[in-house]
Amino acid sequence: MKRVNFLPVLTVRGGRRSRRRDCPASHSGRTANVACLPLIPDNLRLAHTARIQRADERAAKLALVIKDIQATDVTSLRGIARVLNERRVRTPWGRRRWYGIQVARVLERIVD
Repeated sequence: MKRVNFLPVLTVRGGRRSRRRDCPASHSGRTANVACLPLIPDNLRLAHTARIQRADERAAKLALVIKDIQATDVTSLRGIARVLNERRVRTPWGRRRWYGIQVARVLERIVD
């Protein structure tokens, strides 16, 4: 019998991410609403495209804040990260602490 792997795709319901209970990829069935797609190239491509699109959207929102910081003559990556931390701006992953490498990656995405 051929084994089929699944790609769990998180959906948002009620402002929270969740997984569907009957998805073979869900972890111990604790979450509720995921579309489970078989791991085939088309599904992987769709998931990759969605991740890239979300990252571009987050970078576009942060671009205005970073440009504002650069206008105050703070141009080093660590300096920008320090100001973002002082302003309590969350990282794209929702964390509270910024580092220079994260700023560099956002700037790379803005330029592209």
